[in-house]
Amino acid sequence: MNRNRNGFLFLKPCRKPSRSLSFDPILSLEREEMDAAEERIVSERLRRKLNDVNVEAQNQLSGIQDHVNFTLQKAYFRCAHECFDRRRQQEEINNCVENCSVPVVNANNLVQNEMAKFQANMITRTVEDIIKVHKMWEAGNVAKVLDGLPRQV
Repeated sequence: MNRNRNGFLFLKPCRKPSRSLSFDPILSLEREEMDAAEERIVSERLRRKLNDVNVEAQNQLSGIQDHVNFTLQKAYFRCAHECFDRRRQQEEINNCVENCSVPVVNANNLVQNEMAKFQANMITRTVEDIIKVHKMWEAGNVAKVLDGLPRQV
């Protein structure tokens, strides 16, 4: 229900006026309920689609993460282990260990930068899609909005 400036309740007319131009509060309420239900359906489908994209991104990145976590970390520890020699001074050992970490740090930075680009791209595309859906919704093209979204997870 809506209220005017004085606080009195009033009903909004239907989006599609009847031919007689008379106001039918029951049809108006039914239409508002239908609009709210359709909006919930669209929102739920968008949420599901975003979840699907997130799951797929995690699946695609799991191999990269495994490589960074196991292969590069293993090489780092092997390299660092070789740095510890009783004939070396502490500063030499520290420099050696620091040099061993360079490939791991570079790989982590690369993955983080790519993820940041991917997330920024996804956010941009999501906002663009939401704007498109909103424009179609306002134009009354609910069928197009619903057809463009997945039916099930």
